[in-house]
Amino acid sequence: MDFDISQVVMTIVVLCLILWRMSYGANNGLFAEAAGLVAVIASFAAVYYLMNIAGSVLYKNLGTIIPKIGYLVVAFAVYKIMTSIGEAFKKVKNIPVVGKFDRFMGAVIGIFEAACIIYLVEFITDIDIVIPVLKVGTQLFCGIQRYLRSFYK
Repeated sequence: MDFDISQVVMTIVVLCLILWRMSYGANNGLFAEAAGLVAVIASFAAVYYLMNIAGSVLYKNLGTIIPKIGYLVVAFAVYKIMTSIGEAFKKVKNIPVVGKFDRFMGAVIGIFEAACIIYLVEFITDIDIVIPVLKVGTQLFCGIQRYLRSFYK
């Protein structure tokens, strides 16, 4: 197994993000997480259109780093506004009949939201995230599988 340290760090960060969003989604429930997912999609759309409208002017005048930081700030601002609207739906999880299903589906949507966040960061920064993480995950899985098979021989 030959890993680059940056791939391992990126994998750990992605795994932590997925676990965080999953637990956050289970805690908040389906409706609040769905509002969060809409917030991620809205922030992606805002960044996409901002890049198309003002991207060439910003890159020409400011280089490449400062506009990308600005895009991340816009994405964060739109996300916070949309999630604050979704906070109103947190009370739904207190209904006994809906509670468990609401929490489970919140966790599922949380995982999907983490994937959208990862894609958004990958899109804005032009850093390959998904492919190195999958490569490290596959190598780790195969290494663990070989190690466990050594006990059965």
